[in-house]
Amino acid sequence: MARIFPSHGGLLEARREGQVVFVHGSGSTNVEATQAFFQALMPLVAELEGSRWGVLGSTEGEAVLTPDAEAQMTAAAPILSAKGRVAVAIVVPQTPLGSIMQSQWTRVYRDAGCALSFFPDQMQALVWLQSVIADD
Repeated sequence: MARIFPSHGGLLEARREGQVVFVHGSGSTNVEATQAFFQALMPLVAELEGSRWGVLGSTEGEAVLTPDAEAQMTAAAPILSAKGRVAVAIVVPQTPLGSIMQSQWTRVYRDAGCALSFFPDQMQALVWLQSVIADD
């Protein structure tokens, strides 16, 4: 029997500005929080589907995915790219855990079919993301 755990970590905000979806999360994220993330994300994806768009991800402090949540994100990554996502920019904290986060997200997006890059701040991430989106 599958055990259901309360959602912890995960999405604090998801919003769209033009062709960029901003997602902001917090803390260790379990699979239940990942499922809630997709429920919030999919209406924004539906608005953008068929066009070139990207995601700018950031966290409140340090955040990692549980193994099940990482597997779920990895499985969904190519599906979202097929809907037009061309790039993901992630703001990573400059801490020891930041390098673990970067390794984890690199695994998630390895075969996703979109560009991925990491940045120390949101402005640099947004400039890069917009350039990739605009590049035909």
